[in-house]
Amino acid sequence: MLKFEIKAKDDKARTGRLKIGGKESITPLFIPQSRGLSVPAMFPDSVKETGIDILFTDTYRLLMRPGLETITKEGGISKFTGWEGIIFSDSGSTGIYSSKVYNKAREEGLFFASYIDGSRHKLTPESSVIIQEQMGSDIITGLYEEAALKGNRMKIGKLLRRTARWNRRAREKIASISSKAFFGIITGGAYADLRESSVKLTVPLKPEGFLQAPPLPGENRRAWLNAVFSSTMRLPEDKPCGILGLNSVEEILSSISSGIDIIITDIASNKGLSGIALTDSGEEDMHNKKYFSDSSPLMKGCSCPVCHSYSRSYLHHLTVARELLGSTLLIWHNLYYINQLVLLAREAIQRGCYKDFIISKGY
Repeated sequence: MLKFEIKAKDDKARTGRLKIGGKESITPLFIPQSRGLSVPAMFPDSVKETGIDILFTDTYRLLMRPGLETITKEGGISKFTGWEGIIFSDSGSTGIYSSKVYNKAREEGLFFASYIDGSRHKLTPESSVIIQEQMGSDIITGLYEEAALKGNRMKIGKLLRRTARWNRRAREKIASISSKAFFGIITGGAYADLRESSVKLTVPLKPEGFLQAPPLPGENRRAWLNAVFSSTMRLPEDKPCGILGLNSVEEILSSISSGIDIIITDIASNKGLSGIALTDSGEEDMHNKKYFSDSSPLMKGCSCPVCHSYSRSYLHHLTVARELLGSTLLIWHNLYYINQLVLLAREAIQRGCYKDFIISKGY
């Protein structure tokens, strides 16, 4: 069973301790959003060395390959991957909607196509949590619905109510078969009042935590973030809350300000694969010719292995030459950078100066 204890607060921002099954982590925390069971171009040990201690898994992709039978035969995700920390699994919704293959939501559940061969499958709220439990996840999430409904309040309202019904079915099922932690999904697009309605429908289910769903396709990010933050403030204070869909350092820091505890994002890998490094000076594109003969480290003061051993000139060469090592090194640095940023945020909250910390970072 999950235990969450708040250690310090600075306005809405807080630090805490998350314990489950003999494993623990300190919040706020950063989890790199992976494409299955790994961070692109990274060795698991290198990910651990950055200080990251929670593995995110994509149920949809794992179902398609290698499949539930293979993972359970190996003894679950932990033994299959050698990961000893907490395992946080997505219900399958995030992977299905991000893969841009056929999908259709009905009251029964999600009907979708495999990104590998186009074969048709379905996930129900019940089957999703059963699969996550059988794979050995520590934190299990509910199925949610997403659609291109930008600006359509009525349809978004119907969407959130169906997601709430799915949450109820998933909660009842997992409670009957396991003591694993269940996180209910908060949705409602970029409308603050709709997200708050989602909160009202989900809180009575008494999940161990909550997960804010990403924006709907085409939604205004500022409006979405404001809706997420206002609804987060209405969640029970003694329950952890995570978020999907953040895509910048500024959004990470802002989410912590609103009381978000768990940041699940793929910006470290997405930026690295695009040749971009995250630094205190902002995003730096290693394709830029100005780095051709720059012998300085990627970011002064950074103690990650990349900044310690390689110059901007070398990283520029690897990037423009499209060598895989370039992506690996940039992702490695980005993972370290974000995790250190969140660690410094924790320390600032403990000192009661989180707003000053954000200003010192230029946001």
